[in-house]
Parts: sequence; structure tokens; C-alpha cells
Amino acid sequence: MSKARALIVDDEDDICDLVSITLRRMNIESRAATSIGEATHILASEGFDLCLTDMGLPDGSGIDLVRHITEGRPELPVAIITADGTMESAVAAMKAGAFDFVSKPVDLHLLRRPVESALRLGPSARHRSGWRAPVAELLGDSPQIRDIRPLIGKLARNQAPVFISGESGTGKEPLTAHILDRIARQTDRTRPAPPAELALGHYLDEVERQAILKALEETRWNRTAAARRLGMTLRSLRYRLTKLHID
Repeated sequence: MSKARALIVDDEDDICDLVSITLRRMNIESRAATSIGEATHILASEGFDLCLTDMGLPDGSGIDLVRHITEGRPELPVAIITADGTMESAVAAMKAGAFDFVSKPVDLHLLRRPVESALRLGPSARHRSGWRAPVAELLGDSPQIRDIRPLIGKLARNQAPVFISGESGTGKEPLTAHILDRIARQTDRTRPAPPAELALGHYLDEVERQAILKALEETRWNRTAAARRLGMTLRSLRYRLTKLHID
């Protein structure tokens, strides 16, 4: 089996070397670029499973590279690494399509988590799991529907909590189902197929149950860590554990 490959984009050689060493220990090959121009040139001719890019680059912002990748290679997960660890920067990165945000100085233990998540989302993972692009999408051709289709793809790729609001009957549950469906298709886990007779609410409960169990397994059943990974409070996680009958 071929090794996973990562593209590191940073104009600081020591950061590239540090990240490269960490990835090598995870059995991941890496290639470095020092600018957006060099990165886009490499991406045009080589395949990668994830990209880690600095926010501040000599010829532009790392967010510009995220947008370039999101538009041209939406299957490639991108994480931003930056010394500007503000909420505004994180939100901008996520809106552009980044799946995660890592602050400098880089904590190598914390770096492993987004890398492992990216490998579950990347092209190689989809090939191994027999992933295929979904046939059915949201119906409709209004400007709002056209705008929301690419947004679903972005939300399915990043690690940020998502808040969906709207009046009763406007379609929040179907939208949630589409996002969860895209997330499930992009992981190695088998997606629970919703039988026709199964109510949507029960299907969403089953998807949520699998997501919670996965977080608990990855954190060795540390509920505090699992809640943080899921983007919810510990109290909210306890409520869901009771609701979904998870011991």
C-alpha cells in the first residue's frame, strides 16, 4: 500500500522540517513549498492526501491557497497553521474551506489529530472505502439552493461545530441529514443506510450515535475529551448519552 502524501506550505524552513519529521513518524511522505505560487505549481502535477499551509506567505494569504484548493480540488483537506490564533482568523479559514486550524508554536501532539482526521477525509481514504460522489443532492434550482450546495461540502470537510437556525418547517432536518450524509461518505466508517420506512429523526439519531461512539473510542472513553472533539459541552454530551442509550 502506498504511503499517504502531504504538502507543507510555509516560508520558514524550520517549520517545514519540524512538520515533515512529525509526518514521517506517522508514515506520511511530505513535500514542502514556500509560497502560494510554488504550491499551486506542485498541486497541478502531483497528488496529495492533505495540505498544511501557513497563513502568512510571501505572495499572499494561506486562505487564498485554501480557496484555490477548494475550488479546484475540493476532495483535498487543507489545514491552516498560523501564529495569528485569533477567532477571526479561524472563522475566516473555515469559511474559505479549511477543515482545521492549528496555532503556532506547533504542538506536535496536537498536530497529529488534524492530520489523522485529514487522512480519513482525503482521496486515499475514499479510494480504500469505495467512496463515490453522492448521486442525490438537494432538489431545486433557486439561488439559495445553488449557494448552499457548495457550502454543504465545506461544512462536511471541516471540524467546526455547525449551528443551523430557521423557522419551523423551513428544512433544517433535511439540511442536517445532507451534511451528516456527506460526512459519513467521506470517512472510513460504513454509513448507515436509511430504510424507506425509517423516520428521519431515527436516522439522524443513529448517525449521531455513531459519531459519539467514534469520538469516545478515539479518546479512550474520556467524556471531557470526547465532548471537546465533538464541539459540545460535557453536559450536552451526557444528555445525548442518556438519550441514545450509550453506557
